[in-house]
Amino acid sequence: MSTTPEPVAVEEIEVVARVRAAQDAVEVPTTLDPDALAHRAVRRVRVRRTALAAGGSTAVVGVLVGAVALLPGMLPRGSDLALTVPPAQTAAPAPVEPTADPVPDPTTEQPEQPLRYLPVGDGELPELPGVEHGVVELHHSDYTMQGGLTYTLPPGGWEVEGEAFGEPASVTWKAPTYWDVPGSDTPEDAVPPPMNDSGAVLTIDVDPGAASWTAPARDSGAWTVEIPGADFVAVTRGPSDDPGLARWEADVRYAGTGWTVVLELTDDEVGDELARAFLGNLWFEPEGAPEWFSPTYTYPEVGVVVPGVPAGWQPVSTEDLSYAVPPGWTSQGVEGNFGRGVEWSGPSVDGAPSDVRWNMFVQVGSTGTSSFSTAADQFHPQTITVPGADFAQVLASQGPHWAVDAVPALSADVELHGEGGGPDVLLSITLPGDEAGLETLRGVLGSLQF
Repeated sequence: MSTTPEPVAVEEIEVVARVRAAQDAVEVPTTLDPDALAHRAVRRVRVRRTALAAGGSTAVVGVLVGAVALLPGMLPRGSDLALTVPPAQTAAPAPVEPTADPVPDPTTEQPEQPLRYLPVGDGELPELPGVEHGVVELHHSDYTMQGGLTYTLPPGGWEVEGEAFGEPASVTWKAPTYWDVPGSDTPEDAVPPPMNDSGAVLTIDVDPGAASWTAPARDSGAWTVEIPGADFVAVTRGPSDDPGLARWEADVRYAGTGWTVVLELTDDEVGDELARAFLGNLWFEPEGAPEWFSPTYTYPEVGVVVPGVPAGWQPVSTEDLSYAVPPGWTSQGVEGNFGRGVEWSGPSVDGAPSDVRWNMFVQVGSTGTSSFSTAADQFHPQTITVPGADFAQVLASQGPHWAVDAVPALSADVELHGEGGGPDVLLSITLPGDEAGLETLRGVLGSLQF
C-alpha cells in the first residue's frame, strides 16, 4: 500500500501582531483513533471487525496543520496589495539615534507577497490562503459524488444521513455526538474529536443550475481554491444560523457538473483549518487520483488460488466446512455476532500487546437462503471457487493494523454459502500486509471445501 506523506507545515501568513500571537497560543489537540477502539471491542467479544458509519471498514481520523486563519474580508479589496496592512500611526515616531551596527527588529511586519488570482468561470478570484493538498492523517475515508467529485471526511467519526456510497447526488454528514461511551475502552488521556458535540454539519449537493453560475466580483470577499480540472471554484465564509458555527460554502464545477458544498463548522481556528483541509483534498475521480492522495486502504488482488492443503499445514474442520491453517496456529471456541465457531491464532503482531496476534475467525451462520450477496464495487469483491459452495467471495483490503499503525496488515472477509441450503460461513482473517500474507491467504482459500 502507499503511505501517507507527512504533512508539510505552511509558512505562517503574517497578519497584525496580536493575531499572530493568538494563533501561536492555540494548541490543536490530537484526535482519538476510533478505528482502533472498534477493533479492540471486536477482539474482546471475538467477532469480526465492523464498519463505522464514517467509512465502511475504516473510520475517519485526521491531523490539523497549524496555520493562521486568514478569512475573507481581512484584505483591502479591489487591489493586488499585500495580505497585510501596516497599523495606522496616531503620532509621528520619536527620532532614533543611528548606531554603528544597526540590528533589524525581528518583530517588524515584513511585506507580504501579492495575492494570486485564479480564473473562476468568466472572472477571477484570489486564492484562499493556507490551503494545502493531502492534509490528512493515516486513517481517513474518501467518497465520490455523482459526477466524480471526491472528498475526504474531516476526522472524528461523522455519521451519514442516507447513503454515501454509490456516487449519490446529495449527501449530509453530521459530526459525532458520542464520546467515552460507558463500557468502551477509551484511553484516559484521549481527547474528543475536534467537532464532537458541536452540531457541525457537512452537505454536498449536485446543482442542476451550475451552467449559469457567474463568478463573484474580485473585491467581493470570495476566494477560490485550485482543484485540477475545475473551471469554477468560488468559496465564501460567513455566519451560520446556529450559534458557535461558521458557514463555509463552495461552488465547484467540473465537466459541466456543479456541486454546492456547505461546511457548518465551529467558528474558530480549528473549524477554519478543517474547512481548508477539506477544500484542499477535493479532486475529480475521472481525472484519476492526484499524486498527493494516499488512501488509508488498498485492495490487493488475491491472485491464483491452488486447490488443496499446503504442505505442512494442519487440516481442520468447523461443522460442514473443511479447511487448513498454518503450522503452529492454535484454536479456541467463540460465539460471535455472526454465529458460533472458532478463533485460530498465529504469531504475535510486532509492536502490539502480547495478546494481539495474526488470526482467523470461522463463524457458522444459519442454513437456508444465503444472507450474503455480491458486495458493491467500492468493496472490491473477488469471486473464488470453493467445492460444495454456491456462493463464495473475498473482500480483501490492505492497510495499517488496528493495534499498531506502523504495521501493515492484510484483512479479508471470506463469505461462503453451502450448496443445497447452506449454511452460511464467514471467515475473517488478519495477516501480515506483504506477499507472505497474501500467500497465506491463498493457502487458506485453496483448502476450503464443504
